[in-house]
Amino acid sequence: MCLGEVLKVKAPKSELVSRAGVHYAGYVFSTEGVIFRETSSTDVGVDGQLELVSDDGTATGMLLGVQVKSGDSFVDNHSEIFSFKSSKAHFEYWQQLRIPAIGVVYSPTLKKASWFDLTKHASVILENDKPPIIKQKINRSNVLEIGQGLNELIKLAHQYYELPVTKEDVEKLVVIQEQVVDSTQSSKEDSWKRLISIFFSSDSDSDIIGEVGYRLSWYFPTVSDLQKEQFKSRLKLLTLSELNRIFCAIKLAFDRNRDDVISLILGLISYHPQITEFLDKLDENGFIASEDKWILEQLKEYLEQL
Repeated sequence: MCLGEVLKVKAPKSELVSRAGVHYAGYVFSTEGVIFRETSSTDVGVDGQLELVSDDGTATGMLLGVQVKSGDSFVDNHSEIFSFKSSKAHFEYWQQLRIPAIGVVYSPTLKKASWFDLTKHASVILENDKPPIIKQKINRSNVLEIGQGLNELIKLAHQYYELPVTKEDVEKLVVIQEQVVDSTQSSKEDSWKRLISIFFSSDSDSDIIGEVGYRLSWYFPTVSDLQKEQFKSRLKLLTLSELNRIFCAIKLAFDRNRDDVISLILGLISYHPQITEFLDKLDENGFIASEDKWILEQLKEYLEQL
């Protein structure tokens, strides 16, 4: 190249169109009050993650994976039928993903986007050996647009996260937490949030709460400061009903002579600044049976020594 000559570099149009879809989706999600985090590492099936936010602005730990397709080749602009096309390998990935996955198709011409339930369709496609393509006409329930709300999408996330959690589910999250390879850090952060969500969930039974509380406390010294703060911030929002479920999990550990579970869960909830006063409120509000009051007193004594 001669001195003074300007090097001309062309930006691939396909890349610009692809980025337009991601930016559009991120803008709508953020504007509608859903956290959107674009994946910074190699894209292996998701372009980003969504996290639902409660009415008081608290991040809930309810995560969804998002894969974005952008371009008019995915859309019949006349009929407004949107098509999500991928490979069977990708649908296998979304079926096995630890969090629910959605797809988004963006039309640059219509300047509209539609979202798809990839987790549900992955099962249908793979179990029935169907072509790896989903078609749907854009409508009020699946449009991704500012001002339309995301009620159906939010409902989908709640349905997934309110399913009863099994020990097998917890074990899968534990396996992720115990991985040491740097490339799994994002997955470890996701599994940590999921464990927090399960620990406080009204859909978790005493057995699951005890198991998850044990794991959270066990890993607590090794996780990042941000992850520690995520748990502490959620603990500050503790309700009496949630504390009662934790108490029932501790009572079950007493019945099973699991002192390790008891001590680790107590160490975990000790990060609540008024935990002993909160335990008193539990008793005052009639949550504690008379035959279990001795357990409550032992817990308070233990916490006061920490």
